[in-house]
Amino acid sequence: MPADDYSFHPHPLNITIDPRIELLAVVQHLAGYGQRFPLLTDFDLAYITDIESAFRTFCGHPAVKLFDQMSSTFHADAPPAAMFHLSEPPMLAVRVPFTDYLVKRAGGKDRLAQFITVLRDFAQASRFMDFYLAHSAFYASILQPIVRELSVVDDVAILEQYFGMQQHSYTLILAPLFSGNGAYGARVCRDDGQYDLYSIAGTIGMDEKFHPKFDEPVHMRPLLWHEFAHSFVNSLTEQHLNTVNQYQALFRTVADPMTQYGYGSWEITVNEHIVRAVTIRLKALALGEAQSQASLEQELAWGFAYTGRIVERLMQYETQRDRFPAFRRV
Repeated sequence: MPADDYSFHPHPLNITIDPRIELLAVVQHLAGYGQRFPLLTDFDLAYITDIESAFRTFCGHPAVKLFDQMSSTFHADAPPAAMFHLSEPPMLAVRVPFTDYLVKRAGGKDRLAQFITVLRDFAQASRFMDFYLAHSAFYASILQPIVRELSVVDDVAILEQYFGMQQHSYTLILAPLFSGNGAYGARVCRDDGQYDLYSIAGTIGMDEKFHPKFDEPVHMRPLLWHEFAHSFVNSLTEQHLNTVNQYQALFRTVADPMTQYGYGSWEITVNEHIVRAVTIRLKALALGEAQSQASLEQELAWGFAYTGRIVERLMQYETQRDRFPAFRRV
């Protein structure tokens, strides 16, 4: 049975558990990744017991050892983003060339290629897909309530209408082994210039069956808007980087809090400000002004000092869509 049988497609948002991410998470768990970075769940899930039982003889596998060596730079968003450039296990064929960003994070082209090679061997030797397919009922039990609740509103349509732009696909991935403290967004560029967009959500709790719990859809929706919005905003920033850099001096005002959050450049800071401002406005339009205002106040308190001004400009954009049919220049 193909892995896609565990996906649900009731609307343009695909919600799934991805075998590539599960394979990565198993290797990360065996490498002790969660002990060094708060990026894997610390809940005592029954699923983790299953993983340790199925893969305990592979703790010394080259994929586990190499990931451990690479993880000082190849961590957080980079490993899952790299997985989206590959086909499903066990083949893990490179479908889309890796970006310069991912190559750098992995320690170079050769190191990344080596990791994919040993990861492929891990998937084959451990019969990972047998494990994945054997957990189909478990995955379905996780997915079904999230799909049911997120299907009520078409969040993809909300995003595309706001930006006046479209991407090729939108996928929310539930990752039981990942921590719910943060979320990852990733994008893979297609030949036609559009993107396949991904948002990964981790575990925030555990139920009475020792199964993972994920964030409530009311909280998950703004997170989806944020992660998917990056792919609209970041690509435009890249196209107009010379203009963005004319205001480089403004970084000094917010450098301390931005660097603390890991946003160490002006370009990244601009992207974060715009995306957060867009999310605030989407909250106003879809969830009400009270939630929007509360979010704006929170962003300002966190040090995103330019968010208020951007929100004001977005409100102008919203009322002049006859002049500005899309976020980008047309």
